[in-house]
Amino acid sequence: MVTGSKEVARGARRAPLVRAFRALGELLLRMPRWVAALLALGWMGWITWLSSAPRGPDGGAPFWSYAANLAHGPLYGALAVLCIAALPRRRGPFPWADLGPRSVALVLAAVGAFALVDEWHQSIRPGRQASWTDVMTDLAAASAVVVAARAAGDPEVRPARLVRILVLGSGAVLAAALVATRVG
Repeated sequence: MVTGSKEVARGARRAPLVRAFRALGELLLRMPRWVAALLALGWMGWITWLSSAPRGPDGGAPFWSYAANLAHGPLYGALAVLCIAALPRRRGPFPWADLGPRSVALVLAAVGAFALVDEWHQSIRPGRQASWTDVMTDLAAASAVVVAARAAGDPEVRPARLVRILVLGSGAVLAAALVATRVG
């Protein structure tokens, strides 16, 4: 019988959610870091292209405004994933992106800086406007992704902890999008 930390790690390997997160992480970490960096830059280009378009036909309808604000979550969450994939990797029996304090700060600074630049870009586009609440939503999504990636990279993570992180992170993005809809 396996006991202690080996038992926890074995249980985490069997948990579908943890297994899915690790499979995605391992897939992303197979690509060279420079490819991940290029993909992150390409993703930034796509976000910029999206923010160049005139605002959609929501006419200020609350549901569509909320949906537009909520769309920031997956866009900037995916950007954070690509930034994480471009980080140096840990070596050893459980390779993963190095998500120490410096790396976390670097990812959040990169996503936050791009969010600010994109909001400035929107401020000079006809029919668009900048909003600090959009940056808040972008950073909530990036933070949720970073915390979830850190947890998934822990060889002894318990599935319930990862679920809590995902629920709280999703809740933070939903709340930030709601604030952006009400304030922005």
